[in-house]
Amino acid sequence: MLNRIKPSIQLTARERYAVYSAALVIGLFIIIRFLAFPIFDERSRAEKMIIAKKKILSEMTALQTEQRILLEKRKAAETLLAQRAKNFTLFSFLDELAGQSGIKDRVAFMKPSASAKQDGPYRLASMEMKFESISTEEFISFLYKIETSNNLIRINRVSVSKTGGQDALLDALFQIETIEL
Repeated sequence: MLNRIKPSIQLTARERYAVYSAALVIGLFIIIRFLAFPIFDERSRAEKMIIAKKKILSEMTALQTEQRILLEKRKAAETLLAQRAKNFTLFSFLDELAGQSGIKDRVAFMKPSASAKQDGPYRLASMEMKFESISTEEFISFLYKIETSNNLIRINRVSVSKTGGQDALLDALFQIETIEL
């Protein structure tokens, strides 16, 4: 009875070659699909990760350099603040500079303002100062004295307009800032 159930399949050499070739192709497909492609995908992902990490590293290096520069500037500013007179005020300093420049009598107004201390020990003091009918030389002299002082003073804004006469006189409005303790 078992002999009847057992089929006898006889393949020709050409058919056997076709079956073996098909098995080989299927085997290669399985190896490539489940072994080679994942390896190449992982390698590609790793290369992309390396590129991303290199970019992050270069950004971190740039930020570290920027931080070092800012710390050096902060130390220099703290040194200048420590060297400044203990009773220094922006109002008195600018009043003195106006006197040295010979334009103290042409000050139209001086409006001081100061911001409240934030997290640190420093506050920002600002002064709006207007001069009327000053010469170009006096304007430049005053500007030069502010810019070359070692008191961490910064001119935030300058507005200059020519007065009506032919004397080439100017009206100047300064907004000046400094850091105070």
